Amino acid sequence: MRTWTAAVLAAVLILSLMGCAPANGKEKETLEHGATAPAPTAAPLPTLVGITADQVRQINVYGDSQPPETPEEVYCTDEDVSAMLGWLQGFMAAPVTDPVETAAPGNWRVYEVVLFDGTAVTVSFWGRTLSTGGAPYTYTAPARPDLAKPVRLFVEGDSFPAGTETINFMVIDDTGGEQALLFVPTLGRATPSGWDNLDYEAEFCGVPDPLTERMTMHELPLKEWFPDAGPGVYRLSMLAYDDNDDPYMIADVFEIR
Repeated sequence: MRTWTAAVLAAVLILSLMGCAPANGKEKETLEHGATAPAPTAAPLPTLVGITADQVRQINVYGDSQPPETPEEVYCTDEDVSAMLGWLQGFMAAPVTDPVETAAPGNWRVYEVVLFDGTAVTVSFWGRTLSTGGAPYTYTAPARPDLAKPVRLFVEGDSFPAGTETINFMVIDDTGGEQALLFVPTLGRATPSGWDNLDYEAEFCGVPDPLTERMTMHELPLKEWFPDAGPGVYRLSMLAYDDNDDPYMIADVFEIR
């Protein structure tokens, strides 16, 4: 009788232990899988923190092609650089912890912020993420500034050999309105501290001329007007006037090697 009772009690004890084990295991598993890491905190892009507009020579924008291909857009006036840099610095980004969706729809642009000291910061947008400094981020973006100008200036070429005597450029007016151009070219050479405007050996009329054609070709007699223009990066700029006679700067950059 005692042997039978002891056997029953032992069986009950074993069943009790077996019944508790799954519950304890499930509770442990729930705790392990229920614990989640805190979400990454969004912050400004680390590669652009501390950069000021007066340190930036130009901001290049590329589409499907990337550097060193020719950019689709170049922002180089003081006003445009300040606006574009402020826009990029307004992004709030959080590090990506999951695999990047390379095929996701979204923005497919590359922005290259080139500083006067020759360094460059690249911000690449791929689908719903961006990459900078070798790290991917998710992001929220501020409203992009509208920097479209009624009149644009384009230098015909990105690079010219030393000794080039003439630079060709065009002025494009897509408005069909009453735009005007003050043909007084300013040529600035990039230095580590900013643009250094060269003295010119020419006289210009101080009265704006109306633009009557959509595209007007011009020549810049570099050797004659700017004899000190040796190797370096240059910004050619002029003043244009809109329908209300309000002035705005148009410019493009090129290099003499």
